[in-house]
Amino acid sequence: MIFVLLDRTTVYLQILAGTSVWYPPVGIALALLIGMGPRYAPLYWLAGLIAAKANYHEPFVSYIFYPGNSLDFGTYTIIAIILRRGFRLNWRLTSIRDVMVLLFVALPLSGIAAFLATLTLILDHVIPWSTYVHASLDWWIGDPVAIACLTLFCLVLVVPVLRRFTGLPQNAADLESASAGKKVHEARGLRRAIESVCFGVAIVGSLWLALGPRSASNQNRFYVFFLPIVWIAVRRGLGGAATGILILNIGIVLSLQFSGGDPSRFALLQLLMLVLSLTGLILGTLISERDRTEKRLSREEERMRLLLESVGEAVYGVDSNGDCTFCNAAFLRRIGYPSSQALLGRNIHDVIHHTRADGSPYPWTECVLRNAFMAGEKLHLTQDLMWSSSGESFPVELWSSPLIQNDRVAGAVVIFTDITERLRTEESLRLAKESAEAANRAKSDFLANMSHELRTPMNGILGMAALAMDTELSSEQREYLSMVKSSGESLLSLLNDILDLSEIESGKLELEITDFSIEDCIEQAFQPVIPQAQEKGID
Repeated sequence: MIFVLLDRTTVYLQILAGTSVWYPPVGIALALLIGMGPRYAPLYWLAGLIAAKANYHEPFVSYIFYPGNSLDFGTYTIIAIILRRGFRLNWRLTSIRDVMVLLFVALPLSGIAAFLATLTLILDHVIPWSTYVHASLDWWIGDPVAIACLTLFCLVLVVPVLRRFTGLPQNAADLESASAGKKVHEARGLRRAIESVCFGVAIVGSLWLALGPRSASNQNRFYVFFLPIVWIAVRRGLGGAATGILILNIGIVLSLQFSGGDPSRFALLQLLMLVLSLTGLILGTLISERDRTEKRLSREEERMRLLLESVGEAVYGVDSNGDCTFCNAAFLRRIGYPSSQALLGRNIHDVIHHTRADGSPYPWTECVLRNAFMAGEKLHLTQDLMWSSSGESFPVELWSSPLIQNDRVAGAVVIFTDITERLRTEESLRLAKESAEAANRAKSDFLANMSHELRTPMNGILGMAALAMDTELSSEQREYLSMVKSSGESLLSLLNDILDLSEIESGKLELEITDFSIEDCIEQAFQPVIPQAQEKGID
């Protein structure tokens, strides 16, 4: 419906029969094919046939109806396929490359379509052969102007809304484009509204100067059109430039239509409008690309700031002069500053690293951090001293990495962590270790001192038992003394093992592999408890 209605406006602006230098339907159709996909080509073809019959009353049996319209439809479908698949055009037009590829592919190919389609008018005897070149050029001028005015406008401002409305899949780039909001340098609120009104006044003023009642004698005033377009492009980027160009072109069409201007002058203005459109669109694209780059950098800086803020260690950066360039919240908390504004641009050595542990001054030129990063070397100090804003010192472990830019040292990033608690813990562990070692030495000394007192009684018991066994004894008495002697020897062996604990601790204990009788071992183990068992009646 929109295609047919826009096509209707060209009926009143024909310079020659069947040719017009104002043909906006092409701009909308190409935007549809690029932004929504070539699957919408049949819809474009059907709209073209309806417009040909409803607006121009073309006969079904003619060269212009089926072959001519199909040629026009096929050419722009091929242009869309070449741009989408051949050049991988980003339909959102996010770079100067996208805009340049669109314009410099679509404009020449549209000229081929114009020259071939005009040939069908000649075959239908609508225009004579003598006007072929003129009519083809007029036809071609209308298409590029529509592409420059409407195609880019629709791709930037209309197609994103249309894709969401039709339910097409939204990728990350679509969502980012939809949530992009206003550009970095655009005005906000009331200032934006006032600026928009000024844009409109500038466009109307340029139309009055170039196409007003006294402009017929001077056709060189078209240069005034550049002023509002350049202004809008600089302030609003590609979207603003496309909108301003579209409004200006509509104003030119309406001015000439209602003023009854010379059609040949309209063709010249449209040619000049094409030049103006290229200039404004390229400038607007550059501005938009700059704004996107600035927003991307701003997001990256914000992401880096959040990462630094989330780090538990203190982090700060310095330039080649030692002046602070950034610092995180952990750094500010540890040295006692409320915000980074009090530190940025100051020599950080003079703030936190100015004094040695003995209280003597620590000059910047002698600082190990400075000497390391100036030499382009990394540095790791397991223990150093920093000073807070209150004048208190605290021990730190730090890491310094130089920043190399264009083969020269641009500064350094320093990370440090407060090791006060770690040193306190290490001191506690050292004291505990010394206490344990002292206790161990006391135990060894005790055992060494007690070894004689423990062995002497046992040797006496064993000696007396041996002497008693050499006397005349009954068999029962001899058996009892034998048990006493065996148990005493076992107890002495156990005492020797305990007293040799120092040898065990020093790794001097040796195990032997030797033959023994399990029966004898069990019998010897039972002998000391046989009397108690007999007293209890246990067999």
